Amino acid sequence: MRCNDVQNQMSAYVTHELAPEAARLVQQHIHTCAKCHAWYEEVTEMLHIWNEAEHSSSSYDLVAEVMTKLAVAYPDAPSITETKKRRLVNSQLYHYGLVACLTIIMFQFGVFEKLGYEISSVNNHFASTLELLFQSTAK
Repeated sequence: MRCNDVQNQMSAYVTHELAPEAARLVQQHIHTCAKCHAWYEEVTEMLHIWNEAEHSSSSYDLVAEVMTKLAVAYPDAPSITETKKRRLVNSQLYHYGLVACLTIIMFQFGVFEKLGYEISSVNNHFASTLELLFQSTAK
């Protein structure tokens, strides 16, 4: 086996997804080639790090830790009060209402109807061009 072939199959080998015969060939090559053995060590280390991260990330709360550190570092910093939270929600509702009103106005002035006609005309032009193309290749 060549080094390129072994390196291309290395992730499948490390995760035990290779067929037994292919796994045996890769294993033999790893034992005889220092470069591929180093590659194997690196891939297994990355797999080990990846698996550790998957197991530890489910119980790790980064936001809570950062917020705690910020509260300790800046004890006089203002916090978000209930009034500010309500204002934020009201602001979001205001923006949704504004977008809904603008959408209704655009419907009234026929913006979407004109857009539909333009899309339809482009679609018809595209279809006729394809039809001419297929007719010319069929001849």
